[in-house]
Amino acid sequence: MKKLLSCCYGFTMVEVILSMAVLGIVIVPLMGIFVLSAKINRESSNEYKSFLEAQKYIEEIKAMESIDCTKFSYNPISCMYEGTVIQTEDKFGATVKVIPQGGFLYSIEVNIIDDGKVVNSLVGSKIFH
Repeated sequence: MKKLLSCCYGFTMVEVILSMAVLGIVIVPLMGIFVLSAKINRESSNEYKSFLEAQKYIEEIKAMESIDCTKFSYNPISCMYEGTVIQTEDKFGATVKVIPQGGFLYSIEVNIIDDGKVVNSLVGSKIFH
């Protein structure tokens, strides 16, 4: 009977506290890494989406037969066509410039805007007949 009582298996309170302290020391830095990883993923996702948005505007202009004067207004001071897209809650804003380079060649500059700052820029060209 004494043998049964002296042979108790389990953890003491000190062992439980020490193991929780060791787990806490290991988990806290890992949580910081997870938070940093989520932040980096969010920023790269925004950059990728802004690049796709800029590419969409350039492809729309390249698909035009001639410059659409309903979307772009001609600025005689800078001698270029300009268009602006207002930022909404689910969409980036943009400034689009179509600049004559001489002859039939036009340069396209797209600046993607988020919260008043340019977050991405893309340049292309188009030949209008």
